[in-house]
Amino acid sequence: MEILITDVTEMSGTNYCVAGWEATNKCMVRPLPGGGHWPQALIAKHGIQPGTLLKAIAMGAATGAFPHLTEDTPIDLASIGTTQSTPDWVGTTAPEVSPSISEAFSNSLKWNKVFGGVHQGVYVPTGTQCSSLAAVRVGRANISFSQPFGKLVAILDDGAASYQLSVSSHIYKKGWRDGGVAKATSLLPNRAKFHVRVGLARDFEGQPDRCYLMVNGIL
Repeated sequence: MEILITDVTEMSGTNYCVAGWEATNKCMVRPLPGGGHWPQALIAKHGIQPGTLLKAIAMGAATGAFPHLTEDTPIDLASIGTTQSTPDWVGTTAPEVSPSISEAFSNSLKWNKVFGGVHQGVYVPTGTQCSSLAAVRVGRANISFSQPFGKLVAILDDGAASYQLSVSSHIYKKGWRDGGVAKATSLLPNRAKFHVRVGLARDFEGQPDRCYLMVNGIL
């Protein structure tokens, strides 16, 4: 399979989650090398970043729970090959976008509260059979960064609703660690429209029944 990498997000420790668009079947795929996540050394070895074209051989079936099971795809570690590309992220050949964030996740979103018209603590219940990866196209004025409680978040307005979401994108989190909100904002593309990647985090011990929505990238 050939996958255009769209999402490179930070996990605990030095592990990353990688995902991308598989144009042949017009679907998102989360390639799992050897069935697991991507250590930093493997990311560096293959130059994995948004825009990388990844070729790999699928290896068996994924296990686990929905919604992540929708895209999880184990790949043969030895088969990985990459080249770099410069996609037009807002053109006709870009990965598909959804009309709204709610529709992207089969209208299954829930939230902890709404404050000032902004949905906060947005999640999908574990086990929901829907996508765990999606994208929307928005204007520059529809997304901004802030850092409440010392954490990088984005306010994203998709035209139907506004959401406050944690940022998991490696590029923007690194920029924020290096130079705060100003540095993260400076990394936004220099154009009027953005391709915004959103995805669901896996549930964890403290929240075993909720997969929280995050910003995986802004392209």
